Amino acid sequence: MVLNTRPFFILIAFVFSSCSGNKFIDFGRSSYSDLLNLEGHPVETSSVDKIQDGKIHHYKNNLKYQTKKNIVVARFRNPEDKEKLLLYWQNEFKDCSTKIVKRSDLEYEYSCPRDGISIFYTDGAEFISRIVEYEKK
Repeated sequence: MVLNTRPFFILIAFVFSSCSGNKFIDFGRSSYSDLLNLEGHPVETSSVDKIQDGKIHHYKNNLKYQTKKNIVVARFRNPEDKEKLLLYWQNEFKDCSTKIVKRSDLEYEYSCPRDGISIFYTDGAEFISRIVEYEKK
């Protein structure tokens, strides 16, 4: 007995095509419309003084996206559980050419441009304060 598997494959193809919408932001390529589709409307939007056509879109839970000329260029967020430790990021970035930049008297930015991630931490602290994701270099 030979089973006709064609309807099954058509069903699978339909499921995958209906679920394949943009589920993530591709920094430097995704539009503000893509952001709206993914996150909905922001709670607040503010201008970025130093960037022409730059805006910050504020969402709940201290989540922020930066756009420039309607293209999403960065996401600012709080670290999740395992991401809170500086040691976690030292391990994540071990194979990356990293940069550490002093941003203020006590705050440092530790970045991996290859992965498009920067983390911020206070000098001498074992925990990080925030994560910035941007276009991979």
